[in-house]
Amino acid sequence: MPVYRNLNERIREAGARILTRGSLHGLERECLRITSNGQLARTAHPTGLGSSLTHPYITTDFAEPQLEYTTAPHRTISGVTRELRHLQMFTCHQLGQEILWPLSMPPALPSDAEIPIAQYGNSENGLKKTIYREGLANRYGPRMQTISGVHYNFSPGDEFFRFVLESLTPTERDSVGPTAIRAVRDRMYMGTIRNFHRHAYFLPFLFGASSVIDDSFLTAPDNRLSRMRRRTLYGPYATSLRLSDIGYTNREQWELNILYNNLKDYLSAMWRAVSTSNPEFERITKEGGRQLNSNYLQIENEHYSAIRPKQNLGPGERPLTALADRGIRYLEVRALDLNPFTASGIDRERLAFTHLLLLHCLIQESPPLSAQEMIHYHHLQTKVIWEGRNPDLQLEVLGRHTRFHDLGMQLCDRMSGLAELLDRERPDNMYTQSLIHQRRSFEDPTRTPSARLLNEVGGSEVDYIDYGLELALRYRAELCAGTLTPRMQRKLDRVTQQSILDFERLESSAV
Repeated sequence: MPVYRNLNERIREAGARILTRGSLHGLERECLRITSNGQLARTAHPTGLGSSLTHPYITTDFAEPQLEYTTAPHRTISGVTRELRHLQMFTCHQLGQEILWPLSMPPALPSDAEIPIAQYGNSENGLKKTIYREGLANRYGPRMQTISGVHYNFSPGDEFFRFVLESLTPTERDSVGPTAIRAVRDRMYMGTIRNFHRHAYFLPFLFGASSVIDDSFLTAPDNRLSRMRRRTLYGPYATSLRLSDIGYTNREQWELNILYNNLKDYLSAMWRAVSTSNPEFERITKEGGRQLNSNYLQIENEHYSAIRPKQNLGPGERPLTALADRGIRYLEVRALDLNPFTASGIDRERLAFTHLLLLHCLIQESPPLSAQEMIHYHHLQTKVIWEGRNPDLQLEVLGRHTRFHDLGMQLCDRMSGLAELLDRERPDNMYTQSLIHQRRSFEDPTRTPSARLLNEVGGSEVDYIDYGLELALRYRAELCAGTLTPRMQRKLDRVTQQSILDFERLESSAV
């Protein structure tokens, strides 16, 4: 199915609206509740935020004090960032003396046994969610799970996929059959994922903001990190320790050989992962540890990847079943650190660039990726994670060693025409401005968030914890000073109360 034939030329003729009309943007943000002295909170999920099991917008991730916000899908980037801010404004009035930690890498952590795993009550679904998290703790340790980030969900409108379908000849359309639009959508989404993996190593450099950590995060010394003052560690050229091998990773999953060359093979590999027992994990159960099962993945969500294909779920529906039955509906980008320099943890500029990159990946030819190529691109990302701000960094791409700075500038050049096309429909040149900012970072790595974080912590004469606490207090004051519209306040009050009623109904059924 030649979906890319003359696609860029046809898009230029049709205009930007063919890419933006009907598109949807969503955000998920994780963050930890902390005490006023910078320690991880040990309290239960605040009652004023409703039930973490049934609330549609405010739940918990791995740990009981780890909030997770999920926005509704929005037509615009401005709309989705506004809703995320509103959710945090609502939260700040429900926390009492607690505050929200603004950085991806956690504050001072207690012992593993003292990190409270999220609790969801005694219903079947609630117990399953808690046991799944116990399994994560037993497999990878609870410290890794306290790392927080931002997930960006994106889908083009169906009008774009119909536009692509129209470029096929009648014979080509007939060969696809009655589900042609779904076939085009699935093929192009999988192509987008492959191209994204080819470019994902740029994101830790541009948006990584976890070059510094508290030494309580590590359980053993790491000679790649240097010490700054009493308890602060940093990577001299690091960009995103969150994405590094000391951060949110899963080495065992490289054994799974999960590729993205077509949806059918991807689903087959994922089904094997959630149904094949891992001898290492079998020992957890034998030694009395809890987990849902001993498979390589307890459930699909355990698969760690920079980007995932997703489908909206029905009640009790498995993600793999939804993908098999209805195909891909949207993509979830998971490679973004929290931005500690804004109260919301994400800003419009980096979303604009990420959106632009996804569209670039969507409309470019996307050859298959082998397992060896996937490993190669993972190695590129690892180099950028640890050495991204090194001005002498070179990477081997397409068989040639090239300065990382030059690779970044080439990427911006390739996307500039698309940015200009998108900005013809806008008064603010958002996409072109975002490219300008990223070019400046490639030209001068001291402009990156990871460099700024390192410089600010280094210049403040305080440890990482005190620096983060100062930011957290500043953002609490900013968010609490804001006022929700009466309509938004009523909406959040209503869904919060309804979540409590829904939880109580589930609990009564579990007795």
